[in-house]
Amino acid sequence: MESIAEFGRRVRFWLHRSEANRELEEEMQFHLQMKARKLQAGGLSERDAPFAAQRQFGNPLLHKELSGDAWGWRWLETLLQDVRFAGRTMRRDKAFTAIAVLTLALGIGANCVVFSFVDSVSMRPLPVRDSDGLVRLFSTDADSLQGSMSYPDLRDFSAQAKDSIELTGAERRGSLLKLADRTQELMTQVVSGNYFTLLGVNAQNGRVFTQTDSAAAGAPVVVMSHNLWQREFHSDPSLVGRTLRLSGRAFILLGVAPKGFRGTDLLIDTDIWMPVSSWDASSGESTRTAAFAASMFSVVCVQV
Repeated sequence: MESIAEFGRRVRFWLHRSEANRELEEEMQFHLQMKARKLQAGGLSERDAPFAAQRQFGNPLLHKELSGDAWGWRWLETLLQDVRFAGRTMRRDKAFTAIAVLTLALGIGANCVVFSFVDSVSMRPLPVRDSDGLVRLFSTDADSLQGSMSYPDLRDFSAQAKDSIELTGAERRGSLLKLADRTQELMTQVVSGNYFTLLGVNAQNGRVFTQTDSAAAGAPVVVMSHNLWQREFHSDPSLVGRTLRLSGRAFILLGVAPKGFRGTDLLIDTDIWMPVSSWDASSGESTRTAAFAASMFSVVCVQV
């Protein structure tokens, strides 16, 4: 590592490099003349002595480069020369310059998009409690990895799990939100009643549903995402406790999820979360078995 004194010397050399190069040139010429006189005094002719001195002295350009390495930053000088040469080339060939700039812009833009996607999906931890302890379960058969399991299987696994393991599941469903002037299509997730409790996520406004809400009889309840609350309802705090019409059915809004929480599936922006019991209550007892026997839930478990 360079000392402060050496760094200062190199800076001074760089700032006064023209004067330093001139002094170096004069010093080399002085050495060549002295060497030629010494050779001439040894018997060489006046015409041959300078050539002999030059051969013994070596390549002057190489000596200048070595001196530049010792006193300054030759790599910086080379870089500036390359930049100047590139600038002259680009001014001469404007079509090549345009193509090069466009190619670089496309390449940099594509890399930024890919990195942003990978960063949001793979690198950032979920905004939940103990995200390192979350594990996603997959079902398999003899031929392939299914990735999800039915809701009855999820209940069976939950009942048989050890006391240190807690499971929750979520399934994507579409729904239509009735607004004053239009109908808005939403991404809804039907989840286990312990979904928010397991993840350790509390509501920003109101409250989230719990396993008790999931088992209790009464009006179906939902939790809204912060993005939907902000986008369609202008962050109206009085919305909590009111009735929402989703696909023609009435739901009570218990609360608004915290900003930045998108669920456990980072590829999807969830708008509404509802417990399974709310979906059952809104669908009716006669359709419950058919609705969930074939439903494939993405299951997340945590070791507590």
